[in-house]
Amino acid sequence: MKIFELPLNIFTILLTGIALLSIISLKPSVRRNNRILGSIVAVIVFVTLIGTIQVLMKTLTHPLELWFAAKSPSTSCLIIDSFGALMAFLFALIAFIVSIYSLKYMEGKHALHAYYILFLIMLMSLIGIVYAGDFFTFFVFYETLSVTAISLVAYFKNEEAVEAAFKYLIMDATGSTLVLLGFALVYGVTGTLNIALATRILHDMGSNLVKDFIIALLICGFSFKAAVFPMHSWLIDAHPAAPSGISAMLSGVVIKSGIYAIMRVLMFSSATYFELYDYLLIIGALTITIPNIIALSQDDIKRILAYSSIYNIGIILVGVATGTTLGIAAAIFHLINHALFKAMMFMGAGVFVHEVGSRKLEDLSGVGRLMPITATIFGGGAIGLAGLPPFPTFFSKLLIAWAALTVGGYRGIFIASLILVNSIISIGYYGKLIRYIIMKQPKKKVEKIHEINEMVLALIIIFLIIAIIGIYPNSIMRYVQIAAQILRNPEPYWATIS
Repeated sequence: MKIFELPLNIFTILLTGIALLSIISLKPSVRRNNRILGSIVAVIVFVTLIGTIQVLMKTLTHPLELWFAAKSPSTSCLIIDSFGALMAFLFALIAFIVSIYSLKYMEGKHALHAYYILFLIMLMSLIGIVYAGDFFTFFVFYETLSVTAISLVAYFKNEEAVEAAFKYLIMDATGSTLVLLGFALVYGVTGTLNIALATRILHDMGSNLVKDFIIALLICGFSFKAAVFPMHSWLIDAHPAAPSGISAMLSGVVIKSGIYAIMRVLMFSSATYFELYDYLLIIGALTITIPNIIALSQDDIKRILAYSSIYNIGIILVGVATGTTLGIAAAIFHLINHALFKAMMFMGAGVFVHEVGSRKLEDLSGVGRLMPITATIFGGGAIGLAGLPPFPTFFSKLLIAWAALTVGGYRGIFIASLILVNSIISIGYYGKLIRYIIMKQPKKKVEKIHEINEMVLALIIIFLIIAIIGIYPNSIMRYVQIAAQILRNPEPYWATIS
């Protein structure tokens, strides 16, 4: 096994970056220099992004394997199919944009070396989760992600941050306990921790009480990470407390790792296992509706966006709940769209909060008039997340509704109606954001603020990516369709252990 062999070179690059930051940060002047630390991290993440693209290209025809010892059901390994590779690319892409954003946002902050080291460990953990080929490797990365995310939520060390991090810790630990218990039962039933072999055995078992209990444990456990209702409340406190770049990571990628895991659990079931899809539909409907209504009464810009994230997680779940390849593909498409849009929105909100010093909409009144580029991108993101054309989120929601209608019956009508009604509701709070930020006259105390070049650059990059997807949706749908087919027909993934 070569240290620079794909996909191991990605972890080598990130570990090298972590070691480099740790060493150079021993010098106090460097430790406080955001330009040096941030630039190094941006370069490291960019190289990582290139690596994830290479892995994605190699997995379009067959899964990529890397075994840490002799190939066997008991060996730790990386097994990467097109779904995992696509998710890793998305994670690295958003992390790269956030690293550019942090070049200015983190200026003057304390413990910069700790922030950037934790940031790289977070990215490495996210990629490790989607590349893992066995439950042991998966769980190590899964828990490492939890530690870094909780630490970054507590970064500012004020009362709000510590309280949010503690709440996150308790809820995430609960979810991890359920996941660990589920993995233990998988090993007890199948005799292996290899994901491909274990899922194939469980799939072939058909429906029985033990298998149902395992699936229930894992879905409930992963729902904490994904912020699925009613395991969502940690996210509402974490977003306002965390640095805005980390808020972008939490909604853009961290909760998506939970959704990734839930979708993997579906490989345990047969294609006609509709009881599972019924459960997902009920939970998805609650996750869409309740946070969506609560968001209408909020006056904190980050809390509004946090509730919006949970609402969109529900949309992804009901897409999966259609139980069709089209529905799963549409759900993955919406996952990608929401990750990009919400990262952009949180970074945009972070610019406003950074300059004004408040998250309250009343205090942010008219700030967009003084920052036209940021406001235009933020306003476009609000319109897109409301599900209005021509933004790609409109098409992903439409595809989920169409997939539901092709299922037919009350189920299909319910899903399509659910998306339509809640999209209309969401216009209320997205419209409120636009009204306060852009349409109102600026207050005197904010008249001297202006655009921030590095942050604007990050916003422009992500907005251009979204625009390309909107104009050329096939640029991403090719990979989405292959990923959905893998989830519905996992034989190529299972074949890696043959």
